[in-house]
Amino acid sequence: MKKIILELPSELSNLIDIDNNNQIKLMVENNKAQLLLEDNLYKPVVPIISIVVPSIMTSIIFFCFFFFKRLPQISLTGPLSIASLTLSLGLLSGMCSFILIFVKAKNNKVVTKATDIYWRNLPSVILSLSISLWLFLLAFFKLLGLMFKESSFDLYTSIFLFFIFVSIINYIMIYFALIISPSLLINLMTVVFISGIGLSMITNRDDLWWRNNFSFLGTAAAKNRWEFNLTLILTSILMIALIDYIFVYLNQVIATKKRLTTLKILLILTAVNLGAVGTFPYSSQSFTGQVHNMVAANLVYLIVLLIISIRWLLPQISKPFLTISYWLGGLLVLSCVLFQVAHYFSLTAFELISFLIAFTWILLLLKSLQNLTLTNEFNVPFTRIED
Repeated sequence: MKKIILELPSELSNLIDIDNNNQIKLMVENNKAQLLLEDNLYKPVVPIISIVVPSIMTSIIFFCFFFFKRLPQISLTGPLSIASLTLSLGLLSGMCSFILIFVKAKNNKVVTKATDIYWRNLPSVILSLSISLWLFLLAFFKLLGLMFKESSFDLYTSIFLFFIFVSIINYIMIYFALIISPSLLINLMTVVFISGIGLSMITNRDDLWWRNNFSFLGTAAAKNRWEFNLTLILTSILMIALIDYIFVYLNQVIATKKRLTTLKILLILTAVNLGAVGTFPYSSQSFTGQVHNMVAANLVYLIVLLIISIRWLLPQISKPFLTISYWLGGLLVLSCVLFQVAHYFSLTAFELISFLIAFTWILLLLKSLQNLTLTNEFNVPFTRIED
C-alpha cells in the first residue's frame, strides 16, 4: 500500500470541516480525481424512537377524543374519521418531528444536511413539505374511500390503523429533515407544480375548460379551484425558500454583491407575482380579476427581463444555460407573435405554452445557481510516501 499526503490550501480548509475521523472517498473519472468527504457519503438513518414516541403520544390523543365521543364505530374516511384526524393530528405530529430534528441538527446533536438550512428558511420549508404531504394524503384517503366505501372499525382497530398512518408520516418528515437540500427542494417544487396543475385539469367539472383560458382553472366556475391556486402559492413559497437558501452560498463564492442582490430581488419579485396569481383568482370585472391580470403580466415582464439580463447580472453562468435561455426566450416571443399578431394560438394555448416555458427556465436557472455553489476547484499538491 502507498501512502499519500494531501496538502489542502487554506481557502479549502476553511470551507470544509475535516478531522482524523472523516471518511474520504477518491473518485476517478476521465483522468480527473474528486475527493468526497463524509457529507457526500452521508446515508440518513431514522431513529426508531423518534418515530414511535410521537406516534404513541398522538395515538393517545386519538383514543381520548373518540373514547369521550362514545362512537361505536369509527369511519375510515369522512368528516369525523381516521382519515380526518390523520390529516390534522398526524400531520401536526410530523411537523413537530421535523422541527425537533432540525433543532437537534442546529445544535450538532444529529448528523444531517439540515445544518445548511437557515432558521429563516424553516417556516417556508416546513410549510411547503407539510402542504405537499397533506395533498398526497388527501389523494390517498380519497382513493381508500373509493376502494372501501362506508367502511368503519371499532375503537381499538382504529387506533392501530391511526398509529400506522402517523408512524409513516413521522418517518417521512424525519427523513426529509435529514436529507433536505437545494436539489430536494427543486425536485419537490417541480413535483408540486406538475402534479397540482395536472390534478386541477383532471378534476375540473367542465371537461371543456380549455375553451376558455388557462386561468379558468383557478376561477369560481372551476371545480376544486383551490388545487390550482394552492399549487401556485406553494410553488411560490418553495421558490422563495430556495432563492434565499442558494444566495447565501453564492455570496460566499461570487464577489459581485450588487449584481447578486439585483438578481435575488428580481427572482423574489417573480416568486411573489407567481404566488399572487394564485392568491387573486381571475374574475371578470372585479378587483381580484384586475390584480390577477396585473401580476400575470408582471410575471411575463420579469421573466423576459431576467432572460435578457442574466448574462450581466451573473457573468459566471454557463454558456450552455445562456444558449438555452435565448432559445426559450425566442420561443416565448414567437408564442406572443403567433397569438397576438398571427392569431394562430388560442388564449389557452398561449397561456399554457408561455407558462411552461417560464417555469422551465426558472427551474433551469435555480439548478444552474445551485451548481455555481458547488464548482469551487482547487489545486491540491500531494506527496507520495513509499513503504
